Amino acid sequence: MKTFLILSLGLSAAFSASGTESSPLLSKSNQPGFVRGEDVRSELCDLYSNKLVITRRYGAEAAESFTSIEERAISVDDGIKSAIERALAETLKESPNGLCDGPSTDVIARKLNPVTEVVLFDTGGCGSPGKERMGPASRMLRDLIDQFCPKTISIPHH
Repeated sequence: MKTFLILSLGLSAAFSASGTESSPLLSKSNQPGFVRGEDVRSELCDLYSNKLVITRRYGAEAAESFTSIEERAISVDDGIKSAIERALAETLKESPNGLCDGPSTDVIARKLNPVTEVVLFDTGGCGSPGKERMGPASRMLRDLIDQFCPKTISIPHH
């Protein structure tokens, strides 16, 4: 089993090195908020033009937790870069969120030259507002990442 794991990690590193970008074009993360260490379940989905990497963590304490990494070959054409550029110009709506220590979801798009992060969605909390970018390009990008990682934690904002 250890040999398989080492071989898998080696292949994963080789596959990662062959990617065209060092930063993902889209990232979606889910965090559980304040829970007991053994109940922590977090997920990070990173979408590149040629692969998808899903990292899931179970547990909080290093000695009592583990991580799974799933990597899939995909192909996204350069039209995604144009969608990210258009999303930059779309309106970012903010809503108050007084919930603290609750679960959260963040969705980020990245323009690569120069690297610029574009918030598409953020649950917010503990004094930071919820954020949602409004427009067709933002919606397309969120639909794409949601296809692979459908879980989204959304707190109703008043």
